[in-house]
Amino acid sequence: MEHVLKGQLDEDALANLLQYLSRSRASGCLQLTQSPQLNGAVFFEGGQVVFISTGSKAGIPALSDLLNWPSGDFNFQVGVRAPQHNLKLPVERLKELSIDSLLLEAAYQADVNKLEQDALLSETSILEPKPIEQQSQTVALNLRALHLLRHLDGKRNLSEIATSLDMPVSEALKAARELRQQSLADVISGSLVPFEFLDKLTSLAINIMGPMAEIVIDDALYDLELQADALLERDLAKLLEEIGSQFKRPDWREEFKRLSTELCAQYQLSC
Repeated sequence: MEHVLKGQLDEDALANLLQYLSRSRASGCLQLTQSPQLNGAVFFEGGQVVFISTGSKAGIPALSDLLNWPSGDFNFQVGVRAPQHNLKLPVERLKELSIDSLLLEAAYQADVNKLEQDALLSETSILEPKPIEQQSQTVALNLRALHLLRHLDGKRNLSEIATSLDMPVSEALKAARELRQQSLADVISGSLVPFEFLDKLTSLAINIMGPMAEIVIDDALYDLELQADALLERDLAKLLEEIGSQFKRPDWREEFKRLSTELCAQYQLSC
């Protein structure tokens, strides 16, 4: 089957390519590939887009994802018929199936998705890379995203990492979105423990053990590879257990356990 168009995608190239095929009244399948497991297809009939798919999504949501690919390869096969027509258009915004209208709707969907992602991703977000064994696909990353990925440690937030890399925070956020889109990193779930909680925890430990308690808590944070200013609630129980194990007298351990449990309840933290 003849490949009349074949090449590589970069930023904005796909939108221009879709417009060209539409205005040329092309019929066939535009195959798009970013990796062996990440691909998509756009079918044309007489210049009209009738079917869009990425495997996991279909229709305009799929087009929105395709337009956000930072890179990829394409080829257009003439005469390949669509398996079905799958475009369901919101009539309040789209009155026709023109390619320009589809691109505008896809951009609208992308803006909605971005707002949803931005609500979860900020300069204070802490990301961790996904385990290598869970990554079965080959992906294409720009250098900025690759650089950020190498420095994600599940402890520092994006602002701290950006500062250490001399990278603008806005660029770090953009790279983080790309890593999440490629399923290479996740935002760590769970809320941060207020720093005031640790201050009060230190005070009650000092009242039991004496001044050495402050060193004990610092050592516990270090041994568990935790940071006082980025302590997640999910790590609080193991921190309290580690601190409690350093109290030599049983009555001290019991007193610390009782008071720390009351402090957790006061801050509505799960310990």
